[in-house]
Amino acid sequence: MKIYWMQPGEIDSISGGYIYNKNIIEGFQSHDFQVKLFNPGVDFPFPSKSTIGKCKAFFKSMENSSFVIVDSLILGTIPYLIKEFAAKYFIVGQLPSAFVSIPAST
Repeated sequence: MKIYWMQPGEIDSISGGYIYNKNIIEGFQSHDFQVKLFNPGVDFPFPSKSTIGKCKAFFKSMENSSFVIVDSLILGTIPYLIKEFAAKYFIVGQLPSAFVSIPAST
């Protein structure tokens, strides 16, 4: 199965978010998923018209019923594109690990 992964910046950048994403991607790959990375630009969360155009072209280029993971930094800035393509693809918003609620032990 192919997974499209949309994130700003290069996956090999050294920061917590990129390391987190890279670990998830490597996990998918270790289970024989093919992951296609797409970097529309680094100007998120304030994308230029050019960057938004790249995002739209990316969505238009995929096969119907593709599985797409969109980084949280992008997700909140292009809700109209997500809505436009939601019927055509399986789109999942990838949230940072800080959003996960872990119950305190008692």
